[in-house]
Amino acid sequence: MNKQLFAVLLGLFALGCGDDLGWEKQAGEVDCPHDDADTTSSEDSDSGDQPDLGVDGGGDDTDGVSDGLDTVEVEVGSASDATEVADEFASDTEADIEADDIEADDIEADDIAPDSVTPDPDSNNAPDADANVPLPPECTEATDCNDSLPCTFDSCDNDGKCLHDKTLLDDTPCVTDSSVCTLEKCLDGKCLGAGEVYCDDQNPCTDDLCDALNGCEYWPNIAPCSDGNACTQTDMCAAKVCVAGPLVNCDDGNDCTLDACDIATGCTVTDAPDGTPCVDGFCKDGLCGCASYGCAAPSFVYSSEVAAGMLGGMGGGVGPKMGCATTDVLIGIGFDFSPATKTVTRTTVVCGTVTADGNGVVSTTQTTTEKSGGSGCYGWDPSDPTPLAICPIGWVIVGIEGKCPSSTLFHSVSVTCAKLNVDGTPSDILQTTPVVGTNGGGSGTPQSAMCPAGTIARYFETRAGCGQDALTLYCAKATPTCAGQPIICKE
Repeated sequence: MNKQLFAVLLGLFALGCGDDLGWEKQAGEVDCPHDDADTTSSEDSDSGDQPDLGVDGGGDDTDGVSDGLDTVEVEVGSASDATEVADEFASDTEADIEADDIEADDIEADDIAPDSVTPDPDSNNAPDADANVPLPPECTEATDCNDSLPCTFDSCDNDGKCLHDKTLLDDTPCVTDSSVCTLEKCLDGKCLGAGEVYCDDQNPCTDDLCDALNGCEYWPNIAPCSDGNACTQTDMCAAKVCVAGPLVNCDDGNDCTLDACDIATGCTVTDAPDGTPCVDGFCKDGLCGCASYGCAAPSFVYSSEVAAGMLGGMGGGVGPKMGCATTDVLIGIGFDFSPATKTVTRTTVVCGTVTADGNGVVSTTQTTTEKSGGSGCYGWDPSDPTPLAICPIGWVIVGIEGKCPSSTLFHSVSVTCAKLNVDGTPSDILQTTPVVGTNGGGSGTPQSAMCPAGTIARYFETRAGCGQDALTLYCAKATPTCAGQPIICKE
């Protein structure tokens, strides 16, 4: 028999006690302690005697459990005694009682406790009623997981659990104070200070500052600045803009330099072309020092042309001027001479090109000749060509002289040459050479034509009839041009 069931039955009997449960006390039953306090004395409880349990096969159903279950008569002094007896009895008789001895109709369902005792709801050991009920998810989307921390990355995983990553937002900006001028950034889930906001609009004409409420502010100033043009100076700020100052003066005071200004680099200085006139003469290599100059292979520009004089008279017609190309100079002369009339019939001029060495020493080389007209009528022909009178190398014609027998015609001609300087001017060294074969005797008026100082022979002009009635010398200033060539200063 189940121990707990027996204890229940015995307990009901012991605690029910007769008419408290509506039962009639039978003969031989013990009195309840509360029916007669004197019935169970302290002597009985202290005697140490065990309760007398007897089993009687007779009796009706009210004496105990019937139908095969013997009536148990127990003498107890209290409810605790009943429980003790029940425990002992159950232990002794558990093996002797078969399950078939108890009929199901005699036992109410409420009398039998299940093997698993129903726990006390107030007990700390009570199982959780919701243990097998699934919990609802924490989240369905990331916004459900906002932990209000600026440096955690909040998300919702596939299991509906919130995640708060502390490193994903490292080094990203964050804000913990009210000043917009404080720089902060995330590190391991915390918002830490990283310095101050640096306000710089790259404009030198503003003062840059940070206001705690408004952030960066840029106020106009009047500071010195640069407008990006190196050709202006003392630029100043106005209304947040750099205003250009006056132009830079790039004049270095040297006549032999070309002064300019580049907006990127400022003043630039380059040498003036060699031969540029300057206060002391002409420029060479950016310096003024050449009183005059020339070059190795000059061309000449002629200026200040003047008629220096005439041999003969004004008869006959004017012939073409006979001269040289701009690269040449007149270096010689010759004639056709009439033995019959003892005067000149025709004139031949000789040209020569000019070169100079590095020391400014000039050379001339004969190039061309040109002969004037003269009909030779009335006995002037036959005429004999005279030898050409050529100036020394590096010399040029600067004059002629002869005799005029009457109002026209001439004879006994001589040529005057001067050494040519590298700058195209004649030196003061002169040399006069007679033209062989023109001697017409001692009669006649001496005549001469000399170039003014600083000039050389440019060309001859003739007047002719049957003979050479006159010969006029024209002179001019010769200026060398040396484009693309180094200049050579006159010593």
